[in-house]
Amino acid sequence: MRFRIATVLLLILVAQLCQPVTKVRADFVKLKNGAIVRGRIQRSAKKPGTADISITTLSGKTVDLIREDIADITRRPLVLEEFESRATQTRSNEADLWNLAEWCREKHLSKQRAELLKRIVKLDPTHEKAHRGLKHVKRNGNWIDRDQERLDLGYVKYKGRYVSPQELKLLEQADARTSVERDWFKKIRLWKIHLIGNNAEKSQTALKELKQIAAPQSVPALVNFFQDVENNNLRQLYVEILGKIPGSRPVKPLVISALHDNSKTIRRISLSGISDDQYSTAQPLFVGQLKSPQVILVRRSAAALETIGDETVVEALIAALNTTHLYKVRVPDDGSSTISMRSNGSFGGSDSVLPPSIEYQLRTGQLPNGVIINRPGYEQRTKVITVRQVHQNLEVLSALKSITGNNFGFDERTWKLWWVTKKDG
Repeated sequence: MRFRIATVLLLILVAQLCQPVTKVRADFVKLKNGAIVRGRIQRSAKKPGTADISITTLSGKTVDLIREDIADITRRPLVLEEFESRATQTRSNEADLWNLAEWCREKHLSKQRAELLKRIVKLDPTHEKAHRGLKHVKRNGNWIDRDQERLDLGYVKYKGRYVSPQELKLLEQADARTSVERDWFKKIRLWKIHLIGNNAEKSQTALKELKQIAAPQSVPALVNFFQDVENNNLRQLYVEILGKIPGSRPVKPLVISALHDNSKTIRRISLSGISDDQYSTAQPLFVGQLKSPQVILVRRSAAALETIGDETVVEALIAALNTTHLYKVRVPDDGSSTISMRSNGSFGGSDSVLPPSIEYQLRTGQLPNGVIINRPGYEQRTKVITVRQVHQNLEVLSALKSITGNNFGFDERTWKLWWVTKKDG
């Protein structure tokens, strides 16, 4: 029994220790006669013969107050009350002020500490610790304010830090742009809701508003609300809107749609939405995809470069004439060797051959994610193997022919020799 009681008491003690620590607060009561009482107010029930308010002072005494005698009540942290009490008892000399400033530092009263340090340096302009506490720096034997030093050097203060006037201009422009972009998020979100809603009138109004968009700051919101929607009509509307927006901001979203969208129509509209003055921004994005592990992206990029590319992309196109890609293929696990490439470009092993249709689709890049082969009629163990396939990319060759006016087929070596000769004049 004693053991149980001890256990319960221990659990109660642990629970009390685990309670969240609340910030200790105190009250500042000013009476109409000018007197001040500091402590914690304990409100009492209004009963005949009792005080309206009871306050426990910092010394632990309880004082009863009548509301009619109170001029003002201010609630604030107890540490401020303790500071006020200490401050009234502190003499105006360097040592005592410094001790109080150090107490403020320990209690995280930075504002009160700064005021005390300013009083100290007025009494003793050479007080190094006080100067450093105020973040003053010594220049040519004199202590100066660090903020003033930065201002003297031509810097300006922006959101708590000093920046050059040039950087300030850029930061203000960025803030303004961010604010405008937030406004576009609100508007486009609402228009999309109305567009797909059941109210025909609101839907037509939203469609009209969306088609009139021409602000580059609207691009992030358009991408957020329309890029990944399943509805083809909404994605087509999205790329049509992007195609009317000037500048570089809509280029990347258009390139992404031109490469990745499942709809051939949307891919075509996305590419045509890139204007002549945006080609220089779009070209590097398509060139980067010529090294994609997916042959379909290599070919789509080459087809796009045939339209918007110039001689600056020739070298990258030559490197993409013949590309090697890896595919995961699940085949019967009959103990045969790993499927490899035959000299004629087909796949096969010692005892197994892929179906001709599968070989053709792999060679032409129509199975970018690999293939699973099921043998009907019976169950058999299978395994996944990696197949390496070299592709000759017709779209790349077509782009090279269009841009250079030459045709060396898929002979990379001849293309490279010709290109080096051309560059050397």
